[in-house]
Amino acid sequence: MPSDAHAPNATTATPDRRPERAREQANNNNNDKAKDKAVARDQQLDLGL
Repeated sequence: MPSDAHAPNATTATPDRRPERAREQANNNNNDKAKDKAVARDQQLDLGL
């Protein structure tokens, strides 16, 4: 499972400014698999892939 060092959990993470991502983060709070997918996608976006 990938770790998300800058966001230990969805409640303490700085909310994403995009409304659709904020909703997605809220929906994924208790869903580790979906949260891991979101983290992987965000890491790809951070790398510009």
